Order: sequence, then structure tokens, then C-alpha cells
Amino acid sequence: MKRSLWISLVTIIVIVLAMVWPTHCWLNSKDIDYDAVEKAWENGDGDEELKPDIDMMHKRRQEEERKKRPNFVGDVGIPQTMLISMKDTALSDFQRMYPEIPDATHAIAEMWKSMLFNGGIEAEFFELNETPDKLLVKVQRGWLAEDLVDFLVNQEQVKEVLWDFETYYPPGTDEAAMEKEKERLRQEAIAKEKKKQKKRKRAAKILLEDFVRYLIIMRRLFITFLTLTCLFTSLAGKTIDYEALEKEWEKGDMDEELLSAEALAIKQKRKTKQDLEKSEMVFVTLKPKELAVFAAKYPHFDKPLSELCAMWKNMLLNGGLDVNFYELESNKVLAGLQKGSKVKELHQFFFEQKEVAEIQWDGKPLYPSKSSKQTKSRKKMPQAKTEL
Repeated sequence: MKRSLWISLVTIIVIVLAMVWPTHCWLNSKDIDYDAVEKAWENGDGDEELKPDIDMMHKRRQEEERKKRPNFVGDVGIPQTMLISMKDTALSDFQRMYPEIPDATHAIAEMWKSMLFNGGIEAEFFELNETPDKLLVKVQRGWLAEDLVDFLVNQEQVKEVLWDFETYYPPGTDEAAMEKEKERLRQEAIAKEKKKQKKRKRAAKILLEDFVRYLIIMRRLFITFLTLTCLFTSLAGKTIDYEALEKEWEKGDMDEELLSAEALAIKQKRKTKQDLEKSEMVFVTLKPKELAVFAAKYPHFDKPLSELCAMWKNMLLNGGLDVNFYELESNKVLAGLQKGSKVKELHQFFFEQKEVAEIQWDGKPLYPSKSSKQTKSRKKMPQAKTEL
């Protein structure tokens, strides 16, 4: 009995060895190039048999996506990219739970990557330097994008996921309230940007006004300098040059002694007329109260004093007087008369204007007489018709 049992056992072992040994020799044969087989498999030589099944799966996924999302225009066969926004307290809570980890964002991304890999989904995470609470995730197999979204929205750190122009929220989230909150934040950002633009415009306007004011001040200083220069030149011209007079006396008899009485009278008259035709300058001081009344009467004037001087210039020009006005101060102007022989008429014109407080001519102040205020002058200056 025992002998027959041993014989049966040996027979079985021989049969097994006879079956396994040729297979072992074939697997270890040098005729098989395993590297070439692996490369051929990677290049897709063996995918031809699976291609119909893959195409059918791809087509089915496309139809499912379009039924779920009518606005879907992508291809589930290509890589898909998503933007993850974490909760405001996600990073701080993670840092409090794991204080030994310095970079919470990177640690969360690596944790999710490992969990997805164990579930059969290969995903790549990218950190955004400017916003540490946001992550960019990319999945190569596009048909797994929906599974990836389901995984992400169920993570406690995730606030929302943006994929294919649609926003996905964790289960139980009031999507309407979230959309309202996002719209409110967007409106606040727009309002802040508008305020910044207004501040920039206001600053630019103030800068421009300061520059214009600076130009006006420089213009007034230049006019004052020219006025003083003309004044000093005029005063210097009226002084007696004793040295020139002495030299002329040393030369002999003066020309007036050699002329006849009639010729001398004509020369004196001509000289007097030339002296009178010299330009004259009159300083005019205005009444601030009357100037304010004038400004209130014509509120559309940006510069009431300039407009008043322009009106006086037209009135004087119609009366035959060519006068130029220069603003010196807020209530003081300089009137330059080309023909000095008519300076009295210019004085009379100023005395008739209710805005004039006093005038200064030849270094002397002159004031309007009471009679000129009560009665009209016989020779009245014609007024120009001005459109105000």
C-alpha cells in the first residue's frame, strides 16, 4: 500500500516537471527581447485591439457631459484644468494642527495628490505665489475631471472649484447666497477702483491748478518788473543831465539864441507837443466791494477784473484813447496810455467809474471829486456796446 502511494506521488511530480520545465526554458530564452516588448507596448502597438472600446467610452463620456452641462464645449479626452479656492481659515487651521509643517499650501496639495493617486487619478497641483489660498490642478485624463471635482468639493479645506466656466461648491452650500456674496464683493471692488480713479483725477486737477497758479504769479511778477523798469526809466529821463548841459554851454551859443523869434516859437510848440505825446502810466486802485458787486452781476466771468479792464479798454478805444491794462494785484491795475496829451481825459474817465477808488499819476494820488459823482461831465466818453 505504501509502495503504491509513493509510486503515485513520484509519477505526479514527474508529470508536473515535464509541464513546467519547457515553459521555464521558453521564458528564460534569449529569443525574447523584453525591452522591445515594453517599448512597443508604450508606443501603442498593442492598443489597436482596445481602440474600439476606448472610442466608445470616449463617445459615451462626451454624451454624458453634454447632458449634464449643456454649455460644455470641451473634449473630455484632453487634459482638464481647475482652480481651487480654499476657505479663509483653511491654512490657519491646518497650520495649527500641524505646526511643524512650514508651508501649509504645499502640504495640502501633496496630501490631495497622494489621496487621488491611491484612488486611480493622477493629478498635478500648482501653487499661485500671489494667492496662497488658491491652487491650480491639472488632470491628464479628461474623463476623470468630474470624479476629481467630486473629490475636491468634499474636502474640508475647499471653498469652491472653478472648472469650465462653472463654479462647484461643497455639498450643503447655499449656492445662491454664495453667488450674491461674490457679486457684492465684485461691486465693492469696482467701487474701490472708481474711488481710486476719482482720487487720481482730483490729484491731477490740483496739480494742474497749482501749475496754472504758478504761471499766473510768474506773469504778475514779470509785469511788475516791466512796470517798475518803465517807471524808473521814465523818472531817469526827466532828470537834468548837468554834465551834458555844461558841455553844450562850453561849445558856445545854444541853438535857440541863433533862431528868430518866430522859428523859436514853432520849435518850442513842436517840442511841447512831442513831450505831451509821450506815453503815460496811471495806477488805478479799485474798490473791493464794487468789484465784488460786478462779479456777482456777471457770475459767468471766470476773471471779473480782467473782464472789467477789457470793457474799459473798449469804451476808451471808442472814445479815441488807446489804453493797455495790466493786472498788478487783486484790486489794482496799471493803465498805459499811448498818447500822453490825453491823460486828463483818461483821468476824467476813471473818475466817472464807480469801481475806482483812486488813481496815481506822476507819483501823486488823485481822487474822484464829489462834483464828478453828482453831476455828469460835459464831455462824456462814448461807451462801447459789450456783450456780457
